[in-house]
Amino acid sequence: MIIVTAPCWKCEEPFKLALIYGNVAIDNGQVYGPEKFTNEEIALAETHGVVIRMHKSATRKDEYLANTCTHCNAFLGQFYHFEYFCGAIQYGDYSYKEIDL
Repeated sequence: MIIVTAPCWKCEEPFKLALIYGNVAIDNGQVYGPEKFTNEEIALAETHGVVIRMHKSATRKDEYLANTCTHCNAFLGQFYHFEYFCGAIQYGDYSYKEIDL
């Protein structure tokens, strides 16, 4: 699990989000967010200051758990994980810490 500190897409205030890079041998290293976290992974992320709440996505027409900004309550949906954070994390644009699962 990685805990990233980054600006919110909506209010630009810093907040923490959690992502998990999967095992390359098992799931091709797929990156996923809270929508696929176990209860234990949610609890672990929350102990590191991440806020995870249920949100309704108009894009997906579905409800799912997502990283949530503590300042404006905006959520970081699945699209944003890949579009804005995966590459930026790899190139060092945002600070993060790795947490062993």
